[in-house]
Amino acid sequence: MGIYAISAKGIEALEGLKDDISGASEQIAMASEMLLNVINSLEDGLGIYYKEILELTLNILSTLKAAKEGDDGIDALANILIPMRIRNIEELMNMGLGDDDDEPPQKKLVLRR
Repeated sequence: MGIYAISAKGIEALEGLKDDISGASEQIAMASEMLLNVINSLEDGLGIYYKEILELTLNILSTLKAAKEGDDGIDALANILIPMRIRNIEELMNMGLGDDDDEPPQKKLVLRR
């Protein structure tokens, strides 16, 4: 995940990323299911290639399912990890760090000894 500014714009960008990831994942799943239905409806017309095409399509669905699940899957990224980063940015903003521009805070803060 890229670096996002500690600002309202950073939060907005992360929320957009979360929505994009969720939407893309859902669209891929729907398109794969539609493809599977089309392949099954064309079974007779595909002849000897039906089984191979079906296996490849089922591999796509299996890969997508594996990518969505688990602690580091697409669902965890969109529903757990990105919202956690958003909360972190909000907490930093509540502590007075960051502001509404997109310049990363490390360019503004000066540490003194």
